[in-house]
Amino acid sequence: SYVLATAGLVLGALMIAIGGFLAFLSTTALMRMSGETGHNTYAGLFSHCAGRIAGPVLDVMLFIYGNGSCVGYMVFLGDFIPSLVSLGGDSVPGWLASR
Repeated sequence: SYVLATAGLVLGALMIAIGGFLAFLSTTALMRMSGETGHNTYAGLFSHCAGRIAGPVLDVMLFIYGNGSCVGYMVFLGDFIPSLVSLGGDSVPGWLASR
């Protein structure tokens, strides 16, 4: 992995372990707060904590983030699929091997 190659085995493994532990803590906190407040969505929980307008704002932000992730995925595919297809040699049609 990139983290292990850049930081080294020990520090990279430590960073991955810390990231996993923090993800566990945040998921546990969200589950506990959801149970205590009775809200079962991120927007409902955020509205409960930050005010009535916060929920729809969060929904819009998640919509933008989700669409940006889809665009990034398409860019990733557009950058890497032609180079993988070109490994097939001369038998691959030109329209398939280039963007």
